[in-house]
Amino acid sequence: MTVSTGKKNSLNQSDFGSVTNYDSEKGFGFIEGHFSGIEVFFHINTIKKIDPELAKKIDSGAYELGNDLDSPGSMCFWYEFGRSTKGPRVERLINTRSKRNKAITILLEEELSKPVYVPRRLIDESEKFIENSKLEELIELNKCLINEKNYTYIENSRNNIELLKKEQIRRLEASKLPFANLSDLDIALKIQELTEKIELLDGTAERNRLAAEDEFRSLLEEIKPFAFETSSELSKYIVENRLGEKYKHITGVATMAKGEETWRFEGAVLEPYYRRLCNALYLNDKNSGARIKEFELYSESAFEKNNHI
Repeated sequence: MTVSTGKKNSLNQSDFGSVTNYDSEKGFGFIEGHFSGIEVFFHINTIKKIDPELAKKIDSGAYELGNDLDSPGSMCFWYEFGRSTKGPRVERLINTRSKRNKAITILLEEELSKPVYVPRRLIDESEKFIENSKLEELIELNKCLINEKNYTYIENSRNNIELLKKEQIRRLEASKLPFANLSDLDIALKIQELTEKIELLDGTAERNRLAAEDEFRSLLEEIKPFAFETSSELSKYIVENRLGEKYKHITGVATMAKGEETWRFEGAVLEPYYRRLCNALYLNDKNSGARIKEFELYSESAFEKNNHI
């Protein structure tokens, strides 16, 4: 098997081979590729241009000739070769790590007949196997590791695609909702607006207003005989006589505030009915300087449900 360099308009191929024949007097010899099995002519000057030290070793003859994969004494190197009129010949050495890594990757893709992701660790292992001329073990190792890596990657990718598609559908459906672009505050205001419109359209607001008017008149008649002087006496009367259910549309719990201090006040009367009662009965509210922060009617509170009032 041979490996293309990937260069545009180039027929050169990459290989890793062992010197099978060399004439030191004439300065040329042959190297057989471990991957391609092709015997390629080389000249020592081509080696010297890139790696003078390697050229000296080849000239020394202190190595075993041949392409025996089990022989640790063989002379091996990476190279690119092309075709000439006299046959294949070495064009240049591959002496950089990046080029060798690329050659290994392309080799494995051709061996497995599909694109592969080759991790850096596997590249390092491949270098060791090739330098030790154990290509049979290298191919088997790469097949196992790459197939396992690809399987995990493919499965994870498929799962991620499904999740992304679901998210895509969710966003598409959400974008079609009438209020998809509203802020949290706008949504809260819209809820209040729609609630008021519903109450107005179904008559709830009007029924509550009429019920509140009836309760006001009834409460006014009930407390007139007692001649209360302050509004606190009125609230105490409402709590002690458990009148929250009877006057639930105009009485409730007020959250009072004065400075940093807040407290709950039972038996409070809702405005404007509170002011109307004070005017009708000449009640004094002591002008404590406290203000109403919140007001919860007994018709809406848990106090009514639990029969506390």
